[in-house]
Amino acid sequence: TFSGTSPVVSAGVFRYEDPPAISHLTPAAGPSSGGTEVTITGTGFVGTTAVTFGGIPATWTLTSPTTLVATSPASTRAGTVDVQVQAGGLISAAGAAASQFTYDWVGPTITGLDPRQGPMAGGTPITLTGTGFTGVTGVLFGEATASYSVVSDTEISAVTTPGLTPGPVRVQVTTSSGTTPEGPHAVYTYEGGGPAGGNGPLLSYTRGVDSDRDGTFQGGSAEELTTDVFIQNVAEGTAPVMVNPPNGEADITPSFSPDGTKIAWASSATNNGTFDIFVKDLSTGVITNLTNTGAGQFERWPNWSVDGAQIVYSKRTRANNLDIWIMNADGSDQHYVAGQVGPGQTAEDCCASFDLLGGVVFASNRAGNFDVYRYRLEPRSATEDPARLTRLTRSTSYEGTPSVEATGTVVYRHGTEQQVYRVDPAQPGAPPMRVPTPGLIRTPSGTPDGRGLVFGWRERPGPPLDIAWAAADGTGLVMLTDTPTLTETDPAWQPAPVSPSD
Repeated sequence: TFSGTSPVVSAGVFRYEDPPAISHLTPAAGPSSGGTEVTITGTGFVGTTAVTFGGIPATWTLTSPTTLVATSPASTRAGTVDVQVQAGGLISAAGAAASQFTYDWVGPTITGLDPRQGPMAGGTPITLTGTGFTGVTGVLFGEATASYSVVSDTEISAVTTPGLTPGPVRVQVTTSSGTTPEGPHAVYTYEGGGPAGGNGPLLSYTRGVDSDRDGTFQGGSAEELTTDVFIQNVAEGTAPVMVNPPNGEADITPSFSPDGTKIAWASSATNNGTFDIFVKDLSTGVITNLTNTGAGQFERWPNWSVDGAQIVYSKRTRANNLDIWIMNADGSDQHYVAGQVGPGQTAEDCCASFDLLGGVVFASNRAGNFDVYRYRLEPRSATEDPARLTRLTRSTSYEGTPSVEATGTVVYRHGTEQQVYRVDPAQPGAPPMRVPTPGLIRTPSGTPDGRGLVFGWRERPGPPLDIAWAAADGTGLVMLTDTPTLTETDPAWQPAPVSPSD
């Protein structure tokens, strides 16, 4: 104050505490039935109040400031979960390999349902495939008991029960060895909810070879990829249809127009060492190159405005730099919106989407790591206006591929955790919220009805990605594709019911 500074006393000292940190688990795997004694090594364990395995409380004993011994609780699904320690009101971080425990399933499993959806009235004959179907004592759809007959150790014939509400339900098989776990292959959807919901029938995505099985496409750089864009009628379960002509090039990141009649994507089909933005009219099959620029100026990640009049995209005009551009839906009036244009300035500004507040959101590494930003569009200017730029996330890792949901919120992928997070552009400064979803996630986007998410998904590191759906809160995971040798990602759902041309 004007009168001076208060003396330093213990009552006036604020001390910053680090959260507990886990450095090792021994062992790091055990049966789904639980009961595995796990030694947790780390720091900051004094004052521990809880230990969880995938959010499930475990019994534990503190043996030293750096060691806990916990007993793994039973799990309803196989796979990897985060072990977390809570102490002093702080919780250890999720997503690190050193703090993950893998449940090995003990008992029967469901690997497929045919069909995977049907009417609310029930009565649909359905085939369940899996393992361990010996000594079956019951089959459940949600909490309703279904009639069934065991065909073999790997197959059951059943009849669906009437649904209580539209949407997905868990299917379970109980045997003398236990009950099948939760998982995307054990979900049946009653029509009128779930993935179809209030959306159009078509789902678009990118498909390509994942030679390294790391969740990315084959090829050392984007220009070397061999990928195609597909659309698939999820409502009818028909085979996917290729959108782009076969060209042996990279066709990626599709996006439906708001009325569902057109689809835009980026392609290197012009074979000039770069990408252009293409649009296909689904009723006529006509494909148009909207950008058609020269070598070295590639354009990617097209997304439509809410009224369908414009497309936002990323454009590279010089090395190591991507800017945000906008054009009219017919390719006219291509102009710069945001990006580092000053001497010596470079940044990768990518994956932009129009928001509902007169701006665009995008990912950028301009501050080092990739984070999510928002930029207000008007008025148009030749250089970026810092006063119109808002940083929505502050990551120590990678936060990218943002997508604006029908509600106006933004979902994006947290790179370290490989999980979905959500942030509200209307509330800058509010902390992002994690959307807890089993498995590992890439390229999330909201469905047009605002009730769900679609994303590239895999249960654990190793297999290629498939496309999956989950409710907006991350529950009710449903597999939409299942191609073991190919990776599928960049999903986008059609807003209106239009069928593709042949």
